[in-house]
Amino acid sequence: MTQSQQLAADDAWILFRLNGDPILTERDGAYNCFALMDAASCFIFGTELVAVDAIQLSQFQSRRLLKSGRSRVNKYPKMLVLPKRLAADTFTQEALRQGIQIERVLSKRLLSYISEAKVGFRQYQENGP
Repeated sequence: MTQSQQLAADDAWILFRLNGDPILTERDGAYNCFALMDAASCFIFGTELVAVDAIQLSQFQSRRLLKSGRSRVNKYPKMLVLPKRLAADTFTQEALRQGIQIERVLSKRLLSYISEAKVGFRQYQENGP
């Protein structure tokens, strides 16, 4: 994957887990937060909470997240990039149905794109709004 300066907006989107540690709720248990972001602008199109036990996005959540990106830019990207170890089979199947090419990369290759969002989310969790 190339650096964000070389990508045009909406050429590539990134799916990643926004949180480090699970998000704990008193009533419903632990969750992970998945985010969909434009690689060039680092704009986050949307997020979905997934129960830790569920491991990955459901088909409904996958469709909704892809539609949230499409509704912002009126098209799908050429490529979807995600970490190799991220459980996202359902999401990638939905992306492939829309004609989006999939690229799996090592997490460290995505850090320049996603680290600011992850740090901001962690700070929000620690300090509140």
